Amino acid sequence: PKTLQFYEEQNLLRRYFYIIDSKGQVFQEATKHRNFVSSMKDVPFLNMLHTLLRPNKTGLFEEYPLYFPCGPEHNFIIHEDCRAVLGFSRFVAKDGQRLLSFGYSSNFQDFDPSSLYCCSETGRFYHKIDRHKYLKGELGLLHPQASEALSSHIALNDDGQFEFRDTDGHCYPI
Repeated sequence: PKTLQFYEEQNLLRRYFYIIDSKGQVFQEATKHRNFVSSMKDVPFLNMLHTLLRPNKTGLFEEYPLYFPCGPEHNFIIHEDCRAVLGFSRFVAKDGQRLLSFGYSSNFQDFDPSSLYCCSETGRFYHKIDRHKYLKGELGLLHPQASEALSSHIALNDDGQFEFRDTDGHCYPI
């Protein structure tokens, strides 16, 4: 764990550190009690973070795989689930579209059942990121509520493997 002095020194250099939890919530890393109340909730900030987020190629703080620049600020991000770079917090079905939201921002991407994955070790569900300038092809962790919204379509097939059964009857292996 980093000391308060570390964060104070880095703040003077306009370097900030964040963590994304398994629900897609964003916290300043120094936050002791991580819950909805202490998470970042400013939608314009979250939209900017999710738009500008990219792999950390700065040569600084390489333990943080993600980075987003913001003017003179340097923001370093880590996801608590090492398999994911982002979290999808909501699944929304409206007007014939099925969408996933990036964290608690208002940025969405299409849900594609063929891009759904399940980790055999944790049982968590992931979706491939396809609508992001810098993170296309990476995995986003589905928030438990998003997974629950999809659960009526997920079942075990005869081979004991998960599959997504679409409303049109088509099955996609997970």
